[in-house]
Amino acid sequence: ADDALLRGAPEEVGAEEERWRGEQGIQTIPDLIRWSCARYGSAVALRQLTRNGQRELTYGELQERVDGLSEYWQGQGLAPGDRVLLYARSGPEWVLAYMAASCLGAAVVPVDPQTPADEVWRLAAFVDARGLMLAATQWERLRAAAAAAADSERLLILDVEHDGARLGAAGSESPVGAPRRLRPPAV
Repeated sequence: ADDALLRGAPEEVGAEEERWRGEQGIQTIPDLIRWSCARYGSAVALRQLTRNGQRELTYGELQERVDGLSEYWQGQGLAPGDRVLLYARSGPEWVLAYMAASCLGAAVVPVDPQTPADEVWRLAAFVDARGLMLAATQWERLRAAAAAAADSERLLILDVEHDGARLGAAGSESPVGAPRRLRPPAV
């Protein structure tokens, strides 16, 4: 019985060493995202319970969505080094927005979604934010205070719940057209 264990051990150790070598290349959050998505492509990365069951996103789908959002936002004017406020409820959309902005090279400033509108605008000015990522319902709440906020019109307002589409910008489209959500799990 001990011989059987020893025969399997070299393969086990080799696999672990290979994993460790891969992990040594992880220096940043984007590195971790890319490594995890490459390693666990078909495994479920995000799962959210809803009233109608649950929604899921695999690591492969996560990478696709993160890449699409970061490319779209870069096309809208966000650049590496820009600061963006992430003013959204916790959930899969928050994770996607955070990861996409990080992969773009932006500095993400998470903001509690219950923060009063005037404080959000003061924070945006203080950090010299280039973008504000939030849900359309939150934008409606902030819009009234935007007029009083200096430089609020230079901010890119991005909807985290509808594929990062620009809010309040005529003719802007999301990176994939119609809004998407996480898919229901396969049965």
